[in-house]
Amino acid sequence: MAQVQEINVKKEQALKGLLELGKKKGSLTLKEMSDALVDINLDSDELDALYSDIEAAGVTIQGAEAMIAVMRDAEAGRVQRERY
Repeated sequence: MAQVQEINVKKEQALKGLLELGKKKGSLTLKEMSDALVDINLDSDELDALYSDIEAAGVTIQGAEAMIAVMRDAEAGRVQRERY
């Protein structure tokens, strides 16, 4: 039980630190996010909540546009292949 609490405390500290860094700088890079979260296991709901908190704080994620473009291109290619 104590180990689970310790993990939750570490996770909360990492997320809080990341959000504070983003607020201070006004933005976060994907590398900063990756480095902060490397030892933290987040499920999809926790990751969604993190992105919502970052967005609500007015913090931009640098490099996210490129990642979104790649995902859109991949999705467009998948849809195109399904049509034929």
